[in-house]
Amino acid sequence: MVDWEHQPTSGPAVFLGAGIMTALAGASLLWISATSSTDRGLVIFGIAALVAGLCSAGLASHQLLRRRRSS
Repeated sequence: MVDWEHQPTSGPAVFLGAGIMTALAGASLLWISATSSTDRGLVIFGIAALVAGLCSAGLASHQLLRRRRSS
């Protein structure tokens, strides 16, 4: 039986997917805040999520390319 809780992640592909999904969530929050009258908190959270997602996806793709070059 595999103990999934203590196993390492399968590599940068997991973080690449998570970064893309976080960036999409941030972009959708910004789109919602632009089309409706909402408070500033949603805009700030959308920008933060978009930036964090893009940074995570960028770093993961860099690690993925570096891993493929060394193989």
